[in-house]
Amino acid sequence: MIGAPPTPLAHGVRFALGVLLLCVWAGRPVEAQHRPEPRGTTAGTIQPAAAPVVHRGLPAAYAGHPALPPVLSALLPGAGQLVQEQNRGWGYLALEAVGWVVYADRRRSAGRYRDRYRDLVWETARTQAGDRVDGDFTYYERLTQWTRSGRFDRDEGSPGVQPETDASTFNGSVWDRARRIYGLPSGPLDADGAGFAEAVTYYEDRAYRDAFLWDWSGHADERERFGSLIRVSDERFQHATLALGLLFANHLISAVDGFVSVRGLSLELAPAPVGTGLRMRWEWTP
Repeated sequence: MIGAPPTPLAHGVRFALGVLLLCVWAGRPVEAQHRPEPRGTTAGTIQPAAAPVVHRGLPAAYAGHPALPPVLSALLPGAGQLVQEQNRGWGYLALEAVGWVVYADRRRSAGRYRDRYRDLVWETARTQAGDRVDGDFTYYERLTQWTRSGRFDRDEGSPGVQPETDASTFNGSVWDRARRIYGLPSGPLDADGAGFAEAVTYYEDRAYRDAFLWDWSGHADERERFGSLIRVSDERFQHATLALGLLFANHLISAVDGFVSVRGLSLELAPAPVGTGLRMRWEWTP
């Protein structure tokens, strides 16, 4: 029996998001908190620049390079924030580290389960002799849906391909579909009749040949175990893909944050009067 993953994806994501939110709360720029507003201006208004642009938040060593924080953050989330001495950069870094750990773990685990279900099929259900040839995911998914593949050629001694006619098998179902598409009768077929050659071509393109035939007859327990293995493998590959999406989003958000910070948009979250939640204060310096 296959148990649940020991380290669920949700735990890592929740931890990283919690660290990021904590750092955002604790890492508000000191400059933004204490910079006095010019007389006659209010928060939320745009004032024309009266002096050369000073990119706020940047230490003096980087003052002439306002593109540096967003570029650094795009390459390594959090780097642009740390250059600006903003503690929330650690949150982006934490999320990046957790994302790569989760991605590597899910990919490695998915690969192990994939090897296990492929081995199980080869040892139990595959009917062909000779060198082993593994199929794609669609092939193994069909093994969960069909007990038998059926033959590819019912009479190898006759010229051409004699399609499988047992519709309870996968190959037989392909031939049944081809026959109906091209309007062939259900009885004996005339190889020279209209539509026969086209139906055979359709069958040859979609039916499985001798190197991929299978038969689960008499192996119900192994088939059920195979289904569990392929589901777990597929789920963990999906988790890895989700982790990559979160990593991409982390790079993008960190880069946008670095750009906005350097251009002077300051966001401040502060407790509001009881019963009204949080108060957001923003200020834009062109």
